[in-house]
Amino acid sequence: NSNSNCNTTNTTNTHFSHTMRAALFCIAALLVLARTNAEAETETESTILTLEEAKKTANDRFTVRCSTTQGNFDIKLVPEWAPIGVERLMQLVQTGAYDDIAFFRAIRGFLVQFGLAGTIETQLRWWHIGNIPDDPLPGLQFKRGMVAFAGYGKKSRGVQIWAALEDSDFLGSNPWEAPLGWVTDETMATFDKLYMEYDEAPEQSDIRREGNEYLRREFP
Repeated sequence: NSNSNCNTTNTTNTHFSHTMRAALFCIAALLVLARTNAEAETETESTILTLEEAKKTANDRFTVRCSTTQGNFDIKLVPEWAPIGVERLMQLVQTGAYDDIAFFRAIRGFLVQFGLAGTIETQLRWWHIGNIPDDPLPGLQFKRGMVAFAGYGKKSRGVQIWAALEDSDFLGSNPWEAPLGWVTDETMATFDKLYMEYDEAPEQSDIRREGNEYLRREFP
């Protein structure tokens, strides 16, 4: 029950579908919409956009759209915050790296995380591509809905991303946690509907070894 329809022009559509309780597995479609205006000017270090300022330019920004069994959510990308990270996320979306994947970490009041591929082939491909350097942290407090790569040390950003479910003074302080953008206010409610009783139970090492087969077997 998986299908994909992709192109590499102005718009990329990727569909993945699977069934797991209350969308721990999700049906999702990622859509990259080209900005209608010219590329935004690069911000200088002295004029880093706050989230509130970035939201004023939302209509001019690239959007990653995800459609799940619990509704859609849209991520507005802010290259001014993390140019290297945003470029990687665009590559992941456009090449179908997020086809048939799961929300494998969903912690109520904290964050929702995804990005590990459902197939070993795709995982190995991105393992060989390797991680990306860290972006300088813009010094912003993480607000509900802000999105970043997961990591474990310097230059550890690879394929996993997470979205904050609440404002946090802790998130965004690590070198790999430069924000990529934010989930729009109108679509954040989708995350609140996800099944979160599994919390952090799924083992990432097992996902890497077996992909979706492990998740469907152990977390039906």
